[in-house]
Amino acid sequence: MVDIKDTLDHVVAQVSAMGDPLNRCRATHQLITQLDEVTRTLAAQRRKDINILHDQGVTDTALAAQLGVSDRRIGQIRTSKVAIGPERALFAPKADQDVPILVTEKHETERHRPAVMLSTHNMLIKLQTHLATYGLDSTSEAVPGGADVNLNRDNLIIMMGPRSRPLIRQAITADPAFEWRLDPHDQGYLYDTTTGTEYHSDFDVIRPQPAKPPTTCYAHIGRITSPNQRTSFLLIGGLHGPGTAGAVEYLIHNADTIYNQVRRNTWSAIVQVATDHAGNVYGAELVTTIHKHGGTR
Repeated sequence: MVDIKDTLDHVVAQVSAMGDPLNRCRATHQLITQLDEVTRTLAAQRRKDINILHDQGVTDTALAAQLGVSDRRIGQIRTSKVAIGPERALFAPKADQDVPILVTEKHETERHRPAVMLSTHNMLIKLQTHLATYGLDSTSEAVPGGADVNLNRDNLIIMMGPRSRPLIRQAITADPAFEWRLDPHDQGYLYDTTTGTEYHSDFDVIRPQPAKPPTTCYAHIGRITSPNQRTSFLLIGGLHGPGTAGAVEYLIHNADTIYNQVRRNTWSAIVQVATDHAGNVYGAELVTTIHKHGGTR
């Protein structure tokens, strides 16, 4: 059994020692959000295990003795429901259906076998764990480059950019605020149609890269109208894999704030991600306003 109290005390001490109150407030807010997510996940696991043991014939009294609580408390845990916030609709407008998640399929350099980039895989697991706290089941599909995909599915999440995927590239033209473009070196970048600002990733080999991390990447996020005009999908599209990973991190930690602005409307924004070539995410933040487009789906 892992005792994390000393670790948490150390983190709290680090935050308390921050001199700037704004930075301290941001760090505190991020920690509270992360701890709340962990607490909800663990509470769901505890309830599941208590019910499994109950089905196996273990009595509430026996469990209470093991956990150091009352019989009544065991009954409350066993029959309780996870409190689910309205921000669940940010990820899944149809709460009674599973969530399909599309990720980019890569090929291993040496064996040429289908694989998923490590940073993408790690964030996929984290996203699926987060969805589970809302009581949502999810599946993942690795999509080869150039393959056709069905974008007209309820609760669809796309964790990839449109490069080499014509259907996705065509679908995101429904977003009036941002465009995916190619520079003269055939490197993709994001273009803000409202300000004329271009967002280029440091991972593009033609451009000079910082000598030391963090490296900057960008991601296009938002709920986009599907080609059939009847459904929508959640786009988490980084210019490169670490950009996608950072955008997932941002969405998880800011879901309630975003939902309070957009509700069930289509919307879009650009996230700036501080990362490195190994895909480690150091931070993620919005660099544009959140554009709400209407068209509830």
